[in-house]
Order: sequence, then structure tokens, then C-alpha cells
Amino acid sequence: MRIDHLLVEAKYKAMILPFGDYKNINILESPIGEICETLDDPPRYVRIVAKTVITITSDIANTLAIMLYDTPMKKVYNTLKAHWKYDIHDNVAMFIVYEEVDENEMVIRQKEKEKEKEENEGEEENGV
Repeated sequence: MRIDHLLVEAKYKAMILPFGDYKNINILESPIGEICETLDDPPRYVRIVAKTVITITSDIANTLAIMLYDTPMKKVYNTLKAHWKYDIHDNVAMFIVYEEVDENEMVIRQKEKEKEKEENEGEEENGV
């Protein structure tokens, strides 16, 4: 059997994120399709395509860590823990798949939200 697998300019990207009771909980609770702003400088916008909670000690977590970072999960998680320092769970992390959203789409979305907000405010003023 031969399996060819080559990702060139992949549409989707993935990452493992720590989370806690407050840290990154907004991402965990966001619906699929939600657009989030990254902590990058300058910030980027990404659309959540898929997400799940993984157990740090599981084979799947280790496999994903090796695939994404070429590093076993234990080392990846220790690095995440050192970086985030507090308010993260010790036994689970988030695995998310996302796609980058270009700035033009964000401008269009922002205008749609503003229009919707104005319409809602108009309905409230009219008692609807």
C-alpha cells in the first residue's frame, strides 16, 4: 500500500492550546465557524473549523503533538505550561483546527454586525 500525503499551502491549520477555568475558555465555548482574534502582533483573525478536548496523556494527544510540533506531548505541554504559567488544567488541552480569515472578510463582517446592531436598536426604540 502506498499513501501519498503532501500539504502544500494547507487551507486549514491546527494547534494545541492549554485552557483553564478562565484562560482560553472563550475559544473552547465558541461555536464552530466563530471568528477569533489571535494574540499575535499584529493580531490575525481565524475561523474555528473544528475543536475538541484531548487528554494530555493519551496516545492521540501524543500523536497530534508529534505531527504538529515534531515533539512528544509531554514536552509540548510542559512548554505550554511554562509559557501560560497559571490557570490551565493539568490533564487536558484543546486541539483546534482553524483557517485564516482575510482582512476584507473581516471588514464586511464588521459592517454587517454594525448594521444588525443599528436595526436591533431601531426595533427597541419602536417597541418591537
